[in-house]
Amino acid sequence: TKPTVYFLSFVGSKYSRSGTVLNSKSKAVNRKYLQLDSGIKGIIRSILKRQLELKEADALVVMSPCQMIAPIVRLLLRKTVILDAGWPLTDGIVSRGINLKNIPMLLRSYFIDFISFHSVDLILVESQAQLKRISRLYVVPRSRLRVSYTGVNEMAFSKPLAPSESYSHLKEQILKNPKKLNMLFRGSINNESGMETILSAANMLVGEINL
Repeated sequence: TKPTVYFLSFVGSKYSRSGTVLNSKSKAVNRKYLQLDSGIKGIIRSILKRQLELKEADALVVMSPCQMIAPIVRLLLRKTVILDAGWPLTDGIVSRGINLKNIPMLLRSYFIDFISFHSVDLILVESQAQLKRISRLYVVPRSRLRVSYTGVNEMAFSKPLAPSESYSHLKEQILKNPKKLNMLFRGSINNESGMETILSAANMLVGEINL
């Protein structure tokens, strides 16, 4: 019998890296999604409504970026909990720059990260560098950390689609301007995505790259 794993989130089943795992084509486990209400009271209320069902699960996966769920679900259900963190919540604040206004939010995020990392059985992170960093900054044993690279939602390609206008335009531009390297970017354009670093690297390759 295949194990049953519940994925828990309050931001949606397709959000972030965890949506990729939830919506993958793997048949190794039975995956079920549960949308929780946001906020501490909302999380508790949602879990208690499905308490009996969740207790039958083999494991619970807390989806990114919902670290707040981890200590609550562990306390209420006493089940095996996996946190697909990817990276700490604190990183989002640090990437925007630290100032006096966001110090309270920074401290709050660090507290949530610390409590959640120490409430679960396994933490999934996006890189070996994050594994080392989280282990050091949050005093987490490396034995409880695993690297799970961020992928792409396979379900988006389950049905063949006609090329979009954007795709056709991009292909045309690439064919018109053949370079040694073509760079494509997927994600939001913000400080967290490292767009400035990408653009800096592109400027060093002027005349050799399509961006």
